[in-house]
Amino acid sequence: MPTIKKIGFVIKKGNAKAFSFIEKLLPWLEKQGYKVYLPEPLFSEIKISGKATLCSLEDLGSVDLLVTFGGDGTFIRGVRVLDGAKVPVVGVNFGEFGFLTQTHHDNFEKTFVLFLKGDFRIEERSKLKAEVYRKGKVQATYHALNDVVLHTFGIARIAKYKVSVDGHPLILLRADGIVMSTPTGSTAYSFAAGGPIVDPQSLLMVFTPICPQNVAHRPLIFSNTSIIEVEISSRNSEILLTIDGQEQFQIEEGDQIKVQKSNQKAYFAKSPSYNYFEVLRNKLFSNSL
Repeated sequence: MPTIKKIGFVIKKGNAKAFSFIEKLLPWLEKQGYKVYLPEPLFSEIKISGKATLCSLEDLGSVDLLVTFGGDGTFIRGVRVLDGAKVPVVGVNFGEFGFLTQTHHDNFEKTFVLFLKGDFRIEERSKLKAEVYRKGKVQATYHALNDVVLHTFGIARIAKYKVSVDGHPLILLRADGIVMSTPTGSTAYSFAAGGPIVDPQSLLMVFTPICPQNVAHRPLIFSNTSIIEVEISSRNSEILLTIDGQEQFQIEEGDQIKVQKSNQKAYFAKSPSYNYFEVLRNKLFSNSL
């Protein structure tokens, strides 16, 4: 059972309800003997005198538990801030959907006490690494919890993508874009684009075309040991590479994007009673039973 002494917070900036919630929580945590770390860039609008320690985002990699206050986007940001550090993350939902978050703020206190006692299990989730090559040189490297997305923007026109897997040419795809997702990300953009939902513990990658011109080009499942290479063959509009919907890089014609399993992992803190399929049913299939 993990021992929790140092707790880090990541909050959705501008969420007044979450800030108010934290202001009430901090004195109680201090009284209980926990040391709380707040990354200064996210907490410039909260009064924390004597209640917590301001730190850099990088310092959160040394806490025992990271708590995010917001929705799924804030949870993903918390994971991204850790940059692979082995710190369990638990999300408190102040958003609308909350698929990745563990608990809603309305019943937070009851659940949070268990996490503070270390009464949780750590669930490892895989990530993807994306590298952008231009004229044979790496221009950017990213690690994604949910997905790596190539998509056109501006004038609505398709682009041509040459796709190879493990060095073998696969398809010349004419489409608005491509979503390459982890099992965790299969319920996000990939799902919206028509991709399958897969168990988050699966050892695979999901490849989902966005509005392909050829209807035969359907979503594909690859082993997580595979390497997917995408070359921008031609384009009629601008193309962006987007990572988890939070970072982006502008792509040029001739660029190559290599996507494979990352050496980083994410660590989700889950209560002993957590069941993925129950969450799936409640969030997506609530009218099916």
